[in-house]
Amino acid sequence: MSFAYVKNIFLVVICLFILFREGTCAFACSLLAATGDRLKDGGTLVAMTWDVPRNIKGELRLVIPRKGSPYLGLFPLQAKNEGNIVAGLNEPGLVLITASVDSKPSKKGFLRRCSLVETILRSFGTVDAVIANTNLISNAPPLFLIIADKSKIALIQIGSHGRYTVDCIENGLLYQTNHYTHQNLLRENEIYVENSILRYNRLQNLLANQSTHFKVEDFLSLADDRGNGPDNSIWRSGSSEKKDRTLARWVVYLSKNSVPELYFRLLNPGNNELNYEIKTDKAFWTEGIE
Repeated sequence: MSFAYVKNIFLVVICLFILFREGTCAFACSLLAATGDRLKDGGTLVAMTWDVPRNIKGELRLVIPRKGSPYLGLFPLQAKNEGNIVAGLNEPGLVLITASVDSKPSKKGFLRRCSLVETILRSFGTVDAVIANTNLISNAPPLFLIIADKSKIALIQIGSHGRYTVDCIENGLLYQTNHYTHQNLLRENEIYVENSILRYNRLQNLLANQSTHFKVEDFLSLADDRGNGPDNSIWRSGSSEKKDRTLARWVVYLSKNSVPELYFRLLNPGNNELNYEIKTDKAFWTEGIE
């Protein structure tokens, strides 16, 4: 696969596969991040697994906007809607991973959610800059975000009617699945989502049992964990064709002293598994890599 750089265009799309499908894409995810003294060599680690129905496929896209920062994003492939970004890393070194709110019945605001993610990736380079923009967050639809730079991570839980919470730390761990966990937003949970709760508890237990500093290999292992069975693990194989399964793993290491590194795994149905390790140095953002 090659990542081609093209000047003076709005998008550079790296297509892995093409899927023609109507409607929106399921968006269940498990999110985790560590920063500061929880890492062996400092910096920040971020990981996401992306769970979807069986017929969904995904792709990486390198996006070069007319204004703002270039970013590498993970997208579902769809015929009618090419938005719906689920994770991204921009040139300044800001990482953003997302999870849908499955504990509320309404799925309205889907496109506004995608606009929020892409606005952040185009416009901001640090966690502090994002969380200072309160209007941007309060006007967004329900969504869970973890944003990270090399020295800080933040978990943003966005509820309805402008309500949201931000947990921001320089040392420690944050994690999230698909239901509200902050005390101030528990009333936003209108539907009991057992799968999300089981994955959240699994993450909590795995992270609590880690007595040593985290390394990239640890986050890769956490993202691949299948200890809760086919339907409730961090990496989900799905017990039947009607059950969601994990399509992609997105792990980023933001080093204190080097360029961000992406460790990406994609299992598009009907195609071979893809694994990439990408160092996002200056050449990547200006020329692409082979």
